[in-house]
Amino acid sequence: LSDRPNTCISVHGTEAVIGSSDHALYGIDIVKGKKTRTLYTKAHGHKEWVTCVSHLSDGRVVSGGMDSSIWLWNRSGSQGVELKGHSGSVTSIRACEGNSVAVSAGYDGKVVVWDLGKHPSRAQISSLQGHEAPVVRPLSFFSTCRLRATQL
Repeated sequence: LSDRPNTCISVHGTEAVIGSSDHALYGIDIVKGKKTRTLYTKAHGHKEWVTCVSHLSDGRVVSGGMDSSIWLWNRSGSQGVELKGHSGSVTSIRACEGNSVAVSAGYDGKVVVWDLGKHPSRAQISSLQGHEAPVVRPLSFFSTCRLRATQL
Protein backbone atom coordinates (compact mmCIF):
# COMPACT_ATOMS: atom_id res chain seq x y z
CA LEU A 1 0.00 0.00 0.00
CA SER A 2 2.56 2.51 1.13
CA ASP A 3 6.18 2.50 2.21
CA ARG A 4 5.12 4.47 5.31
CA PRO A 5 3.60 3.01 8.49
CA ASN A 6 -0.12 2.23 8.60
CA THR A 7 -1.87 3.91 11.52
CA CYS A 8 -5.49 2.72 11.74
CA ILE A 9 -8.08 0.41 10.20
CA SER A 10 -11.85 0.05 9.86
CA VAL A 11 -13.66 -2.96 8.41
CA HIS A 12 -17.20 -2.95 7.01
CA GLY A 13 -18.52 -5.93 5.07
CA THR A 14 -15.81 -6.93 2.60
CA GLU A 15 -13.98 -3.59 2.69
CA ALA A 16 -11.13 -2.65 4.99
CA VAL A 17 -9.97 0.97 4.96
CA ILE A 18 -6.43 1.49 6.23
CA GLY A 19 -5.11 4.92 7.22
CA SER A 20 -1.46 5.77 6.68
CA SER A 21 1.22 8.18 7.74
CA ASP A 22 1.52 9.13 4.05
CA HIS A 23 -1.77 11.13 4.47
CA ALA A 24 -3.87 8.64 2.48
CA LEU A 25 -6.42 5.96 3.24
CA TYR A 26 -6.55 2.78 1.19
CA GLY A 27 -9.64 0.68 0.50
CA ILE A 28 -8.98 -3.05 0.34
CA ASP A 29 -11.34 -5.81 -0.78
CA ILE A 30 -10.58 -8.31 1.98
CA VAL A 31 -12.03 -11.26 0.03
CA LYS A 32 -9.92 -10.65 -3.08
CA GLY A 33 -6.98 -9.14 -1.20
CA LYS A 34 -6.77 -6.24 -3.65
CA LYS A 35 -6.63 -2.47 -3.28
CA THR A 36 -9.86 -0.96 -4.58
CA ARG A 37 -9.38 2.75 -3.99
CA THR A 38 -7.18 5.48 -2.55
CA LEU A 39 -8.89 8.12 -0.43
CA TYR A 40 -6.56 11.00 -1.13
CA THR A 41 -6.04 13.43 -4.00
CA LYS A 42 -4.31 16.79 -4.21
CA ALA A 43 -7.74 18.41 -3.85
CA HIS A 44 -9.22 16.09 -1.21
CA GLY A 45 -7.65 14.58 1.85
CA HIS A 46 -5.55 14.92 4.93
CA LYS A 47 -2.47 17.13 4.96
CA GLU A 48 -0.87 15.11 7.78
CA TRP A 49 -0.96 11.53 9.11
CA VAL A 50 -4.33 9.80 9.24
CA THR A 51 -4.88 8.86 12.89
CA CYS A 52 -8.34 7.25 12.92
CA VAL A 53 -10.99 5.88 10.59
CA SER A 54 -14.50 4.46 10.90
CA HIS A 55 -17.16 3.17 8.51
CA LEU A 56 -20.72 4.41 8.69
CA SER A 57 -23.37 1.72 8.34
CA ASP A 58 -24.19 2.97 4.81
CA GLY A 59 -20.61 2.31 3.65
CA ARG A 60 -19.28 5.86 3.77
CA VAL A 61 -15.98 6.39 5.58
CA VAL A 62 -15.06 9.10 8.07
CA SER A 63 -11.43 9.78 9.02
CA GLY A 64 -9.47 12.07 11.30
CA GLY A 65 -5.89 13.25 11.16
CA MET A 66 -3.02 15.08 12.76
CA ASP A 67 -4.02 18.06 10.60
CA SER A 68 -7.08 18.66 12.88
CA SER A 69 -9.46 17.74 10.09
CA ILE A 70 -12.25 15.23 9.68
CA TRP A 71 -12.95 13.90 6.18
CA LEU A 72 -16.17 12.25 5.05
CA TRP A 73 -15.61 9.97 2.06
CA ASN A 74 -18.14 8.63 -0.45
CA ARG A 75 -19.01 4.92 -0.52
CA SER A 76 -16.81 4.45 -3.57
CA GLY A 77 -14.19 6.48 -5.39
CA SER A 78 -11.94 9.10 -3.86
CA GLN A 79 -14.25 12.10 -3.37
CA GLY A 80 -14.55 13.52 0.10
CA VAL A 81 -15.56 16.62 2.00
CA GLU A 82 -13.72 18.21 4.90
CA LEU A 83 -15.50 18.82 8.19
CA LYS A 84 -14.04 21.39 10.57
CA GLY A 85 -14.48 21.28 14.31
CA HIS A 86 -11.14 20.52 15.93
CA SER A 87 -8.17 22.78 16.61
CA GLY A 88 -5.75 19.96 17.44
CA SER A 89 -4.91 16.50 16.16
CA VAL A 90 -7.92 14.19 15.96
CA THR A 91 -7.23 11.09 18.04
CA SER A 92 -10.40 9.06 17.65
CA ILE A 93 -13.50 8.89 15.50
CA ARG A 94 -16.35 6.46 15.82
CA ALA A 95 -19.55 6.06 13.83
CA CYS A 96 -22.67 4.81 15.59
CA GLU A 97 -24.04 1.67 13.94
CA GLY A 98 -27.40 2.15 12.25
CA ASN A 99 -27.47 5.92 11.75
CA SER A 100 -25.42 8.84 10.47
CA VAL A 101 -24.00 10.00 13.80
CA ALA A 102 -20.25 10.02 14.41
CA VAL A 103 -18.20 11.32 17.31
CA SER A 104 -14.60 12.55 17.22
CA ALA A 105 -12.11 13.49 19.92
CA GLY A 106 -8.77 15.19 19.93
CA TYR A 107 -5.81 16.89 21.50
CA ASP A 108 -7.84 20.10 21.74
CA GLY A 109 -9.81 18.45 24.57
CA LYS A 110 -13.03 18.41 22.54
CA VAL A 111 -15.45 15.64 21.80
CA VAL A 112 -17.43 16.64 18.70
CA VAL A 113 -20.73 15.06 17.66
CA TRP A 114 -21.48 14.99 13.93
CA ASP A 115 -24.68 14.29 12.01
CA LEU A 116 -23.24 13.11 8.71
CA GLY A 117 -26.68 13.04 7.11
CA LYS A 118 -26.67 16.86 7.10
CA HIS A 119 -24.88 19.26 4.77
CA PRO A 120 -21.18 19.44 5.74
CA SER A 121 -21.51 23.08 6.84
CA ARG A 122 -24.17 22.00 9.39
CA ALA A 123 -22.85 18.53 10.27
CA GLN A 124 -21.38 19.52 13.64
CA ILE A 125 -24.26 19.25 16.08
CA SER A 126 -22.38 19.53 19.37
CA SER A 127 -18.91 20.31 20.69
CA LEU A 128 -18.38 18.94 24.16
CA GLN A 129 -15.65 20.95 25.82
CA GLY A 130 -14.29 20.85 29.32
CA HIS A 131 -11.78 18.02 29.31
CA GLU A 132 -8.68 19.36 31.03
CA ALA A 133 -6.40 17.13 28.97
CA PRO A 134 -6.38 15.78 25.43
CA VAL A 135 -8.95 13.07 24.75
CA VAL A 136 -6.70 10.34 23.43
CA ARG A 137 -8.32 7.03 24.25
CA PRO A 138 -10.66 5.43 21.73
CA LEU A 139 -14.28 6.50 21.88
CA SER A 140 -16.87 3.84 22.47
CA PHE A 141 -20.62 3.63 22.30
CA PHE A 142 -22.97 1.70 24.47
CA SER A 143 -25.47 -0.46 22.58
CA THR A 144 -27.94 2.46 22.52
CA CYS A 145 -25.33 4.74 20.89
CA ARG A 146 -24.81 6.70 24.09
CA LEU A 147 -21.26 8.00 24.16
CA ARG A 148 -18.45 7.24 26.56
CA ALA A 149 -15.24 9.32 26.34
CA THR A 150 -12.15 9.17 28.51
CA GLN A 151 -9.36 11.66 28.92
CA LEU A 152 -5.73 10.94 29.93
